[in-house]
Amino acid sequence: MHPLDGPFLKLRCAKREIQALRTVQDSFQSQSHYEIVRAEFNPRTGKYVYRILMDVLPPVDIGVTIGEIAHNLRSALDNLTWQLARLETRTPYDRTQFPIFSRRFTARRDRHGNRLPQFERDGRRYLQSLRPEHQAAIERYIGGRGFRRHPLFRLHEINNTDKHRLFQVVATKPSAIIWGEWPGVRSGKSRLDDVDAVWFGGFKDGAKVLEAPSDVNVYPKIRPLIAFGVGGPGIRHQGVCGVFSLIAEQVSEIIESFRPEFG
Repeated sequence: MHPLDGPFLKLRCAKREIQALRTVQDSFQSQSHYEIVRAEFNPRTGKYVYRILMDVLPPVDIGVTIGEIAHNLRSALDNLTWQLARLETRTPYDRTQFPIFSRRFTARRDRHGNRLPQFERDGRRYLQSLRPEHQAAIERYIGGRGFRRHPLFRLHEINNTDKHRLFQVVATKPSAIIWGEWPGVRSGKSRLDDVDAVWFGGFKDGAKVLEAPSDVNVYPKIRPLIAFGVGGPGIRHQGVCGVFSLIAEQVSEIIESFRPEFG
């Protein structure tokens, strides 16, 4: 058995589950009915409010699938780290794992004024059984500007959330909403400039979508995506399949980068 068989098996399992989730999403899109309707008039802005009507919610058990995918992707990285440790010692540290940290030090300080460590304490301990060059290669994925939107941090956030609660709230979001001018309307400037779109993240029945003048038509062209309804800015309201595809690609690249180490 090749040392990387474990990581790659976990990765392939996650990719199969992502593909199965895409099939569920396609079915959901074909069965659901979403409509944008002109609702009340807003006298303060002089525009009509448009709201969304929806009749189908994503299947609840998608939350379980999300947890399984995250576990397999996280486990693939931990399996890789364990195998790297085995190149150095027959008895690796029992908490050897792939460290995912957004910062080397926290913003907090101890009573002596020293910044409290994050990766520099726990992360280095996880890698203590690895060769120095392997530790350095993994450290490239620690923190940095915008890291909270990095695929690895998204994986960390999903995996940790799943440990404590089921992803019950899987919201939906639009892939596109189109509006345009009523036929025959002429004006000195485009009336589309007067449309006030509202960011509403995940759909909720009756949610306000936008406000528009009476002579601007809103075309209810919506293709809903299954999206995370909970989590931080890296995943909240992001499409589940798209996020996992990016994570799987990153995990695959990391495992492949270490293939030469195993001959």
